[in-house]
Amino acid sequence: MASDSEGKTVFRPTCQQRIDFDPCVPVSMRRKSMVNNQFLSDVTFDVGPSHQKIFAHKILLATASEYFYGMFSGNFVETRQPEIRLEWVDAQLFITILRYIYCGTDAIVLNVSNLRDIYSYSQRFMLNELNDEVRKFLERRIEKDGPLQVLTDNRFFEFPSVDDNCLQIIRKNPLFYFNIEKFLEIDKVSLDLILCAQQINCTDDQLLTAFDIWNGRNNFSEEEAKEMKEKILNGKRSYNCTKLHLFGGQMFAMDSEAEALNFYIQSDNDIELYGIGVYIKSTSQVVEVHMTIEDDNDTEITSDMFEYENKLAHTVGVADLFFEKTVLYSHCSYKISLRTHPRCDIFLLSEPYVCHDSMRLNFTQPDGPNQYVHGLAHFFCEERPSTGHG
Repeated sequence: MASDSEGKTVFRPTCQQRIDFDPCVPVSMRRKSMVNNQFLSDVTFDVGPSHQKIFAHKILLATASEYFYGMFSGNFVETRQPEIRLEWVDAQLFITILRYIYCGTDAIVLNVSNLRDIYSYSQRFMLNELNDEVRKFLERRIEKDGPLQVLTDNRFFEFPSVDDNCLQIIRKNPLFYFNIEKFLEIDKVSLDLILCAQQINCTDDQLLTAFDIWNGRNNFSEEEAKEMKEKILNGKRSYNCTKLHLFGGQMFAMDSEAEALNFYIQSDNDIELYGIGVYIKSTSQVVEVHMTIEDDNDTEITSDMFEYENKLAHTVGVADLFFEKTVLYSHCSYKISLRTHPRCDIFLLSEPYVCHDSMRLNFTQPDGPNQYVHGLAHFFCEERPSTGHG
C-alpha cells in the first residue's frame, strides 16, 4: 500500500508484471503474489468511494464464484468492460476476499472483528465454501466463549447447526445458564429458542422464573410477556436426558423422617445428574422439599430447596426436582437426603434398584429394624466417559 498526492490509500500491485519462480518459493506463495498483480491481469476493479484500482484475473474469479462467473460469462455490461466499478465494496476487505479466492482459507485470518464483514462479502460474492469456514469458526468458539454468547452472535449469520450445537449444551444444563449474567443479555429470538425448546432439563415453573428474571432486565411489553408465558405453558416438551426409574421391594407412606438414600456407582462411566423425582403425599397446597447430596466423606456436593405445587392433595404425587448438573463419579459412593416442610407423608421403599444396561447403581440400606430410605421415583441423568476421578 502507498498514498497518492492527495493522501488517499492506494493498493499497489504486489508484483509488477512478474511472478517469482525461485525453486524455494512454493506454489501457494506464487498464487498469493498474484493478488492485486498486473501480471496477466485481464480485469481491473474500481473499488469504493476513493476509486482504488485493484487488479485480478477473470478465470480465477469465475471458477471460485457463481457471482463472478455470471459477471464474466453472461450478457452483462461488465463482461466486455476492462474496468468494473464496485462502489459499495471496501478495498481492504476486497483484497482479503481475493486472497481467499486465489489461495484458500490459509491466506486469510478469521476473527471476531472481521467475521461479519467477511461473511457479508462471501454472501454477496456467493463464496459458499467461505461461508462454511465462518460457520466452523463460530462452532469452535462455543467452548471458549460459551453457548449463550455464540447463540446470540449467530442471529446475524443464522447457521442452523450453530444454533443446534449451542442449544444442545444449554438444554442439558439450563439452570446453570439461567443463573449467569450473560443470560440476561441475550436477544428475544435466542430467548425464545431456549425457553420454548421441545426438550430441556427443567420444569415449566423454572422456565417461567427464568423468563421473569430476563424480562426484569429487558422489559417485554405486557402483550409480549403474556405471549411468551403462554408459549411456555402450552408447549409439549420432554426432558433432554434419561429418566432412570427406581424400583423397590416394599413401598408405603410414613409420617416420619427417613434415612438418606445411599448408593454406589458400580458402572465404569460417570453420571451427570440433572434432577430427581420424589413421591410425596400431603394435604398442603405447597410443599417445600430440601435436598442435599453428599459424597462418602459427608462433603456436600449440592443442595437446593424446591417449592412443589401439590395438585394431588388426596393421593400420591411425584415432585420432579431439577437442579444444576451434578457429576457423580464412577466407583464412588453418595447419599441423597430429603426434608419436607410442612412434614408430610413421603413414600419409602426397601431394597431399591434400577434397570439399565450400563448405568448400574448399588443401593445400601441402614441397619436396624423398620428402617427405610426415601422413595425416589426416578433419576434424571446421563452417562459420560469417566474422568478417572474415583
